[in-house]
Amino acid sequence: MRQDTGQSLRTVLCLPNPSRVQAARWRAAPAEDCPVPAESDRPAGREVESCPG
Repeated sequence: MRQDTGQSLRTVLCLPNPSRVQAARWRAAPAEDCPVPAESDRPAGREVESCPG
């Protein structure tokens, strides 16, 4: 049960950081989303950097 508590704490700490939240979503995404083409990955990164506010 200690592992579950650690995950909850990490999620709370990641919430304030949009970058970490997005990273968690990408990791949570299925493997099918991983092998996406580089072209699709590049525009997504630019949008994230353009949305720091």
